[in-house]
Order: sequence, then structure tokens, then C-alpha cells
Amino acid sequence: MSSQPVDRIGAMPGYLSSTAFEGLETRVMRITDTSLGSGRRFRHAYSLRQPWNADGSRLLLVQSPTQLFDGRTYEALGKLSVPGDAVWSNHDPDVMYGVSGNRFVRLKVSTRTQSTLRTFGEYTQVYIGGGEGNISDDDRYVALIGTRSGGVDVLVYDIANDVVVSSRRFDGYSGPWGDVDSAAISPSGKYVLVGMTRPGYSYALYDRQTMTFQRTLVDKQLSHADMGYTVEGDEALVTQASGRSAIYSIRLSDGYQREEAPVSYMGWNQHTSCRNNQRPGWCYISTSYHNAATGAYMYRQIFALKLDGTGTVQRFAPGTFADNPSDSSYDRQAHAVPSRDGRRVLFASDWRDASAGAPIHTYVAGIAP
Repeated sequence: MSSQPVDRIGAMPGYLSSTAFEGLETRVMRITDTSLGSGRRFRHAYSLRQPWNADGSRLLLVQSPTQLFDGRTYEALGKLSVPGDAVWSNHDPDVMYGVSGNRFVRLKVSTRTQSTLRTFGEYTQVYIGGGEGNISDDDRYVALIGTRSGGVDVLVYDIANDVVVSSRRFDGYSGPWGDVDSAAISPSGKYVLVGMTRPGYSYALYDRQTMTFQRTLVDKQLSHADMGYTVEGDEALVTQASGRSAIYSIRLSDGYQREEAPVSYMGWNQHTSCRNNQRPGWCYISTSYHNAATGAYMYRQIFALKLDGTGTVQRFAPGTFADNPSDSSYDRQAHAVPSRDGRRVLFASDWRDASAGAPIHTYVAGIAP
């Protein structure tokens, strides 16, 4: 840790061309191109949304345009109309779940057919967690935010049995992206994590069965976070704890906090993804430009962090973002998300072109499957 890791990235790779990163054992490929009918921005949804399907054979990008790819060769397979908040099934490689108005729906990709699993008539709209939710690892439970007259509810829907297990009213609250910012089911389906901005910023934890409040995991802060498993097999929230830029795992069962990456590694400029459900014990971190964080050890890095308290990292790629870009600073952020087995990482990048209108493409770095 005497200096930052080498971060030379070289020239932007050609479309579907693979190149090695200096000092790393990984290779990177650009998988999008304007010839596919996109504008300047062609990227994935977010670090909390898994782009690969259950067996890794397909990959979905949802921003300009929504398009399906081969999950291994990255050949473009054509545009795909998907429901809102589209998420892949964790078990069926041909199925996505999503929402349409106040309906929870299933899309069979091979036939492009969509079916309604449940209509929530008491709500004007339902959301899979406000864009930050997922389906439990067994494909059974999902946390939804329902908007209604006079407030919002957070509810747990049992997909397999078509029943609302529990709900909690937030009368007079707005959301999602308001007083109730987000909601997510934990990987096991045992807990619901709710991001709040009222009365202050916080992550609050509820049990699935009754939506009874369990504890506040993070107070006075809503840092980027995701839920996964530690090396010991405990479900945990991985985030930057209140007032500290160090990354912590916070055990869901009792709120115990453990430092996973020290302050010297990080600034306030990270995104977290634990979408590697076939590689428990690790979480994936990407950084973005922040004028107060350029001296941090892992600035400009996309890396896997071992959740065992040792600070062990595996570097997948330098951060290929421009410092202080002229426009679209959010879309230029990597929002890195790993493949399910953790061998590859997908991310967005302007390839360090800070000029206005610079193209924002999608890349995959890692080890060949």
C-alpha cells in the first residue's frame, strides 16, 4: 500500500475486441457499439441489478436501447421489450420478472410472452424496491413498494403461492425515491431492508413474515449498499457505515459491524454489488470520480472484496472513468456488477474521455468462462 495500483488503461478496445490490462490477469472487452442502434449511451441498469440470466447464457442491457446479448460471446441478439424493473429469475434462464402499472408480471424471453401473476388493485403503481430490489435467491419472495392515496406501503409478495405475506403502511410518506427511498428482500428472503429519508436518512430492517421492525442498520446515512453473505455464511449489508468511508459488513441477524476495507482504501465514491449469488463471501466494489477521494488506495479500481475482515481484494480492472467530466457524470459511473459466479464484472465507462458528448459504452472484464 505504498502507492496506488497501476491504472493505465490503454486505448479504448474495439467492439467485441479483447485486450489485457497492464499488471492484471484479467482481460476486458467492449460489448456495445453505436452500430447496434444506440445513441451515445448504451449501458446496463445499475450495480444492484444482475444483467446475466440464471445460467449465464443471456445478458440484458436496458438503457438506450433495451437489448439482449449472448451472455458468453456478447453477440447482440436483438431488442427486447421488458416490463418495468425487469429482473432475471435466479433459477429459470428463460424468465424475467417485473412490473407494469399495479401488476407483477413474468416474461418468458424465448416466446416474448408476458403474463400477469398478480394485480394489486389497492395500489396505483407497484415497484420492485424502487429500482434497487431483487428476487430472493430461491425465486420465492420479492419486496414491493406500492403507491396509494395518502401514502405508500412496503409489502412482501410470495411469488410461488401468489399471496401477500405481510405489509407495512407508511401513511403520509412519499416513495419510492422519496420518504421511502427503496426496499429490498434479503437473499434468503428472511428480511426486508428499507432505505428511508424521513425523519432522517437510514437503512431500517424488517422481518419478512410480519414486517415488524428489527433494527436500524445504518443511521443518518444512505450510502450505496447491497446485501450478500459473509465468508461465515451470515447475511449482511455491505456499505460505508455512518460517518466513515471504510466499508463495513453489517450482519442482519443482530446488527454486528465488521470493517471489511479500511478508510485508506476508500473515499465517498463507491458502488457496491453482491449479485454474485454463486460466489458467496465476496462483494464487488467500483469507484467513481470524487474530488476529495483521488488519493485513496483503491481509487480508480473495480475489485472484489473478501468479506472476512482481512481487507483482501481481487482487482478486475482500473476505473476507466474521466475525472471531472463535462456532462452526464452519473451515467459515466461504472456501477460495476459481477456475473453470478464472480468471474467477470460488467461496467459502464467513458474510457476517460471527459469531453461533452463522450460515448458511454458497456465493458466486461474478468476471466474467460
